[in-house]
Amino acid sequence: MILPLAAACEDEATPTVAPTTSATATAVPTQTATATASPTETATATATETATETATETATETATETVEPTATEDPVEALLAQFPDDVRSLLQGQGLPANALQLLLDVRAAGPGNLVLGDAGGELAAAFDVAYLDEWEQITGWTTQHTASPSLAELEAKISAGEPDWDLVEISPAEARLAWDRGWLADVDYELLPHVTEVWPQDLEFFQMTEFGLTEGFSFANLIWNTDVWPMDGEHPDSVLDIFNTEEFPGKRCMSSYPQFAGTLEYPLLADGVAVEDLYPLDLDRAFAKLDTIKDDIVWWGSGAESIQFILDGQCDLGITYHGRPAVRLREEPDLPIGFSFKDAYLSWDMWSITTGGEYDAAMSLLAYLYTVQNQCDFANEIGYAVPLDTSCYNDFGNTWGATPENLSGAFGEDYNYYYDNIVDVSERFSQWLVN
Repeated sequence: MILPLAAACEDEATPTVAPTTSATATAVPTQTATATASPTETATATATETATETATETATETATETVEPTATEDPVEALLAQFPDDVRSLLQGQGLPANALQLLLDVRAAGPGNLVLGDAGGELAAAFDVAYLDEWEQITGWTTQHTASPSLAELEAKISAGEPDWDLVEISPAEARLAWDRGWLADVDYELLPHVTEVWPQDLEFFQMTEFGLTEGFSFANLIWNTDVWPMDGEHPDSVLDIFNTEEFPGKRCMSSYPQFAGTLEYPLLADGVAVEDLYPLDLDRAFAKLDTIKDDIVWWGSGAESIQFILDGQCDLGITYHGRPAVRLREEPDLPIGFSFKDAYLSWDMWSITTGGEYDAAMSLLAYLYTVQNQCDFANEIGYAVPLDTSCYNDFGNTWGATPENLSGAFGEDYNYYYDNIVDVSERFSQWLVN
């Protein structure tokens, strides 16, 4: 959520470019077999094995058997060999480049530390743990700590004081762009991420790679309804636009009480005939006029948990929710009376961004690890929010709730640049409309 800031009305500051740690892979120190020459007079060119006190404990080869690195040596395999066996198995087959592996080694060698994440918590944080955080902790010896995502005001105060409470934050793209412009976020080092850039879905606008972060996950603002009211084997709503179809589907309907992220202003415009390609800039007068037609039937929710619970409690019979909520609830309780549809759904996303002054190397090593194909598959199979680097490893859950071609076919992404420029005015207009 973007909080109105007085600073948002000021001229944009020149972005502070964070000093990034070089991504150049450090040459792997190849252990030589050269034993310290014996100081005895009997030492010969063939140097038979000596037992002198100056011979190192690890040098078992003779002085003439020095092992030199060969041109065909695989630097990735050489780096993998430096990790313990239990850690190596987590890294093999992940497609990590040599410089990313070297960074993971460096972070591990730096000693145990703590990486603080600002995120949404709950089921999402648990999915992060299962998909990649637990493994990253094992690889590096560090711990990770979940804390609430900071507001822009909190981020500004801490970064400006040189005391960041977070190293990696989950943040909306509009907020991330503003924070980066003002020097509160560091640049992402893409030299460490060639394995990510080569498989990134460049054709999908809502999966973004920017200087200030990468898409962490996405959320459909999709339709749900009570199947006790409209059973799946009968006539039932099947599009988010049925929120405005009170003739066929009368009763209370639930919507988000915040104007961004859940289609609260986009859906009325689509229902009123505006084409997706013409949505932005939003015609607020037209959006509020359409919302007026159902205002008396709207129940406003303030959290994703409420968006599901209000349906189950009977406070509304259909509504809008973030798709991960019904995904997790139905996996745990498959008999819940909840139907869902992705048709015409609005799609928003958050970024992973690195704070200025935080644990930059550790954060970059985590980004390099979490964006492997396998780890993104694990994330999709856990909660459905992942970037679709390769959907062939999705399980049934991932295929139902993830960013598959079928689910994305009717979806559209928000224009985060519009909200970057207008969120303060939009929020004020929406608040005035709610109370009038």
